[in-house]
Amino acid sequence: MLRIRTEQLDALRAPALDDFIDEMMLHVHEYFPKESMALGIEAVRARIEDGITRAEAHGVTSPRAVCKYINMIMTFGPDFDTHPDTAPWVRPILVDPEVPDGTARMDILSEKALSILEEEEGISEEAQQEMRSP
Repeated sequence: MLRIRTEQLDALRAPALDDFIDEMMLHVHEYFPKESMALGIEAVRARIEDGITRAEAHGVTSPRAVCKYINMIMTFGPDFDTHPDTAPWVRPILVDPEVPDGTARMDILSEKALSILEEEEGISEEAQQEMRSP
């Protein structure tokens, strides 16, 4: 019987993860240009890598859902899930046992974020589309 060790699985996953990070770098630069320029390439990469880890801790693992999680980071800050200003409406969604999975959590969270941004700032049509889908 063929056995694949954890190290071997990690080695197989690494190129796919690198490709995803590269895609997210382009995504962040395109949809969050001011934030991207202010942070710089290395800080954006660090936020994306941290976002992937934090998303996974909430059961958010599909590429689309992780992209939405990263959108939240770029919109509300890297600690949006624990910050006193956002955690009161973010945490209940991220930990709701009634929500079946991470993708559903991020769909709900994105809609909630969009409604809050619309109320607070009057968000542009382009930003509305971005929050709805990667």
